[in-house]
Amino acid sequence: MRWPARRTADRGSGPVTALMVMAILALVFTIGITALFAAAADERSTAMHAADAAALAGARGVLDDAPAALSPGFTTPAEIPMLLGGGVCVQTGRVEAFRLAAANNATLTSYCYNVFTDTVRATVRMNVSNVGDGVATAAAEAVTSFQPASCVLASDFTPPPDDPPVEEPSPDEEPSPPPDPDPIDTTIDCGFGGLAVIFRFPEERFYFVDLARALDDRDPRLTR
Repeated sequence: MRWPARRTADRGSGPVTALMVMAILALVFTIGITALFAAAADERSTAMHAADAAALAGARGVLDDAPAALSPGFTTPAEIPMLLGGGVCVQTGRVEAFRLAAANNATLTSYCYNVFTDTVRATVRMNVSNVGDGVATAAAEAVTSFQPASCVLASDFTPPPDDPPVEEPSPDEEPSPPPDPDPIDTTIDCGFGGLAVIFRFPEERFYFVDLARALDDRDPRLTR
């Protein structure tokens, strides 16, 4: 009779089966955890992309808005940051940043343009999450490359005299006011080379020349 041997084989198959089940469960668990981490990483990457897009769009909006903001002209370069808002959390460009965040399925939660450091910072929150551990958030910072707080007039610019010479009229002529001097062309460097400006009389103010075209060629860049 071979029954005892058969019962011994049956008893030995139990632990083997249990080990196989545990190995399969461990494998399934590992695959699940890996997939979960991969999905979370993908959502963080998507949030970062949305934040980058929002910051760059905000910086582009700042550049597009600058020509109109600076159209009143300035008496000294120190006035340029003030014309652009003169603050560390100006909202210029926020609309563009909001649109790009929305285009990437995210919501813009905070936005600041620092005029003095030429930085645009945007924070976004994704609208949905497939992971179940809360929606992903991200922040990004960009610069326009137009640095209003660093603007410097060309060193060869000579201010006009306060009292220009006036020709004495003849005794039988009525005195007439002296004509305004001709405008003076010069340049100003705001971080990327000389921009054309003109000094006009009698306002005694500087005005940018074709600033919109110059800024249209600038590409904002990410800093972090």
